[in-house]
Amino acid sequence: MFLVMIQIDKNKIEDSALEAMLTKHRQWFKSHIDQGNFFLAGRLTETPLAGFVLADSDDEESLKEILQEDIFWKDELATYQVQPCVLGLVSHALKSYL
Repeated sequence: MFLVMIQIDKNKIEDSALEAMLTKHRQWFKSHIDQGNFFLAGRLTETPLAGFVLADSDDEESLKEILQEDIFWKDELATYQVQPCVLGLVSHALKSYL
């Protein structure tokens, strides 16, 4: 399992193209949630154009293949920080945030 922090670099993207790219970015998230590759995804409320993913992958190389499908990967329009992790405890209350 991996925690992935994603930060989009708005300075590298024309304002006129950003919304369409974000739509494709969200579709990419949804696709991988539906496939079971991502457990959850969300945005950081105090950092513009930043978010996180809790990903299920056997290894970092397999996860990298998935990340490369994101529209912001090409041309290095975002940074992706990948950290291996192990869940210790999970609250049943997590569902109340959805």
